Amino acid sequence: MSILHISRLKTLLENQVFQYIDIEEIKVEKAKISDEELENIKLTQSYLLFALKNITGLDFSDLSNCIVDNFKDNGLDAILYSHNSNTLYICQSKFNKKGNCSFDKGETFKFLEGINDLLSLNFSKFNSKINSKINSIKKDIEFAINSPNIKIEVILVHSGNKLSDEIGKLIKDKIEALNDTDEVIFFEEYNLVKAYNNLKEAVNGEPINVDIDLFNWGINEEPFKAYYGMINCGSIAELAENNPKRLFSKNLRSFIGVNSINYEIVKSIINTPEHFFYLNNGIVLLCKEIKKSPYNSGKRDIGKFQLIDVSIINGAQTVGSIKHAFSKQPDKVNNANVFVKIISLENTPKDFDKHITITSNTQNRIEKRDFISLDDQQNRLINEFYLGNLNYHVKRDDLNETKDDNNYYFEEATISLAGFQDNLDFSTYAKREIGKLWEDEYYNVLFNSRLNITFLVNIIKVYREIDKYIKSLGDSDRYICSHGIYLISNLIYNNHKSILQNPNIDINNFIKSEFKEDIFRICHRIVHVYNSKFTQNKIPLSVFKNFKFCREIKDNVLELEGKINENSQPSLFD
Repeated sequence: MSILHISRLKTLLENQVFQYIDIEEIKVEKAKISDEELENIKLTQSYLLFALKNITGLDFSDLSNCIVDNFKDNGLDAILYSHNSNTLYICQSKFNKKGNCSFDKGETFKFLEGINDLLSLNFSKFNSKINSKINSIKKDIEFAINSPNIKIEVILVHSGNKLSDEIGKLIKDKIEALNDTDEVIFFEEYNLVKAYNNLKEAVNGEPINVDIDLFNWGINEEPFKAYYGMINCGSIAELAENNPKRLFSKNLRSFIGVNSINYEIVKSIINTPEHFFYLNNGIVLLCKEIKKSPYNSGKRDIGKFQLIDVSIINGAQTVGSIKHAFSKQPDKVNNANVFVKIISLENTPKDFDKHITITSNTQNRIEKRDFISLDDQQNRLINEFYLGNLNYHVKRDDLNETKDDNNYYFEEATISLAGFQDNLDFSTYAKREIGKLWEDEYYNVLFNSRLNITFLVNIIKVYREIDKYIKSLGDSDRYICSHGIYLISNLIYNNHKSILQNPNIDINNFIKSEFKEDIFRICHRIVHVYNSKFTQNKIPLSVFKNFKFCREIKDNVLELEGKINENSQPSLFD
């Protein structure tokens, strides 16, 4: 791209983004800064904010505090945690006015080292100034890194056209090492090509106008016009492919990727395309205007419509899954239809589009765990807890959890029972994908007619004490043990199986005596084994989701305990 493109981008940054840069902070750090150097820093930081706005969808005012550039930043220029997407963004940026800017090996190594320090919560590697910034978001960073479903985006922002192959390979190798077997960390390059496309979008606001065929359609004309019917999934895939961002611009979230739920949608459309219409809730489109063609006038079997400035406001996951399925098996997708509702904004009140977007995206969804409330064993447990003047909560609701001696919850019951199993894969699944434990193969092992509430209450209380103890540890140990809590619970439970299965046990005395002695020693050994076995290219977030690594750590801890793990055997998932 040319100097002309850089010049246009520079003008946009000066007019729209400069106001969000803290110039006084830069001057305090660099008291004798020249005007030229100050302008370069402002351009680099504003370019970074512009990139993050387009990547995250957040406003500039929400992003300005994430900049940590210019403070001996250990290679990191921005750190941002988004609660909405449960994503931690870690960025480095470079900008110059010639449009040939990229990264060299030294800068890249420094950036990768900074990422490793941040993910290890090793804040000592950052100087006092960046730590003062990090402290304001430290809780968010710790929460993000300790969250089981976190997504981490590593972003290089530069004003060149493309990273060199050498730099690209360095980053790819590092991220593969950090991810190990579980894909948590993703890389994105934000270059001048992407920036200029975003600039055109910001300046021109080009709408999506599309012609569609609607089958077996109907219309609702009052109080506002809306059409509904079936649309071919191949047409939806094409719409998504041609408009990857703007199509979802009014939706509360874009396609979040092929997670476990979206994978089921993909399987559904590929395996039984003829049933997809019946199995899926459908899509809601919003447009400024709907124009119906006179084609096939008077009949409802098929109609041709032109949608002006269309966007998806509900069903982003369905649309993204259809697009993904189309990339794999287009013939199957072309044989599927999906329900669609198309709402026109013609003659609607002010902000009606915002109201309908929020309303259609805040309805409760049904998850696998919601169906558990219908299970006979759960209903039996609810009754037995009630007879013991206790509460057992199975259904999800909008009430805050009150984890005390009177209230117990289905998810913590699942985790505790998983940890109690001899087969370590159960507790690893609790960390890796707890929903797997609610499938019949595993669920029936955990919840069956032999399960009594005295035993269940006791192991839940022990698990709560494990969690409480881990939260009292220092940063480094807490970071490791919070990810290893399911393995730790497995070790604790296995040390005291017969005691915990005794219906006459005094659980409070057990917690004050045997448990208190065990928890310190087990956590200390987990930390010792982790630090001695795993290099800086491994992070707890990935390690404790790995079946093989968890078995390895358990075997090493048992060796330190002077025990032999008689149950140790290769996992089915190694």
